[in-house]
Amino acid sequence: MFFYIGHPKTLNELDDAPAFASSLRRHLRIAVIDDEQFDNSLRLAIEAHGFKLDEIGDIASIDIVQSYHIVICDVKNVGKHFGSPNEGAYLLSEIRRRFPDKYLILHTSHSLDALFHEAERMADKWLRKNTNAETWARVLDNAAIIMLTAKQRWIRMRSYLIKSASVDLLTVLNLEQRYIEAVLSKSDSKINSLSTTVPDNALKGIITEFAKAIAVDLAAGAFIATLPS
Repeated sequence: MFFYIGHPKTLNELDDAPAFASSLRRHLRIAVIDDEQFDNSLRLAIEAHGFKLDEIGDIASIDIVQSYHIVICDVKNVGKHFGSPNEGAYLLSEIRRRFPDKYLILHTSHSLDALFHEAERMADKWLRKNTNAETWARVLDNAAIIMLTAKQRWIRMRSYLIKSASVDLLTVLNLEQRYIEAVLSKSDSKINSLSTTVPDNALKGIITEFAKAIAVDLAAGAFIATLPS
């Protein structure tokens, strides 16, 4: 049973979305997993909006995407190193399993088979390969608000803990209080200790990775932690 001594903090003590999401663009770390190069003219147009895309090709380890906020992934001819017939759908499922708070974008023109539908289920968004730069900017701005504002980032993780990981509400409340206090104080020790009250080893690993990502963003000044005074 969890008892909180004193007055619990609320998520409203953290940030809300900034008035201009474009102010977050330069802080986003975006990986592109594809066996083909991203369309060059489209990439240049997206980068002209202030985003930076890292084309990392196919990957041999899920750890490669650890440092990114957003992962853009094709569904065909990737994931070869893992020996799965599900290709990009398998990659997306493994990324979601290891790093459930990452924002995943399915980037493909193949949309008529079971493989696509499995990949779409894992992704936050699907964009065709001929999607224009204006639409990309809008999607990436929405992702930036989720990934680089403390309140929205926790709401995303909290939803995963309750709906997908079936974590009991008292454990989630405990983690939420620790998260709010850690972010407000910008204390590395408090952030890195988020997982200490999690009994399940698999979940402990997920919270540990989440805490590492939050600590990196706070240290880099990329993470909007509190409302301006």
